[in-house]
Amino acid sequence: IKTGKVRSVIGQTYMLEPNEELWKKELPTTVEELLAKDVDPSHDRTAEANAAANKRKSRIRDKTRVVSYRVPHNAAVQVYDYKVKKARVCFGP
Repeated sequence: IKTGKVRSVIGQTYMLEPNEELWKKELPTTVEELLAKDVDPSHDRTAEANAAANKRKSRIRDKTRVVSYRVPHNAAVQVYDYKVKKARVCFGP
C-alpha cells in the first residue's frame, strides 16, 4: 500500500502486491505473556489454575497474524483505537 496504511484481509486468499509487504507487529512482553497463557479469566481465577497455566507450554506467536481476543461471557474489555485516540468498552461475547 502506497499510503502506509495497515490492513488485514480475513477469510480469503490474498497475494501481496509488489508495493506491499507483510508487516510484523511487535507487542510488549506483558501482552505476549497474556496471549501465550490462553487462560479463561472467568473460570481460572485460583492460584492453582494460574500456576498450571504458567507451566503449560506456551506457543510461539506468528507476528504477522492478526491479534484477536475472545471476550468471555459476562466480561468486559477496554479497546483503544489508536487512529482516533479513543477508548471504548466491549462486552462479551
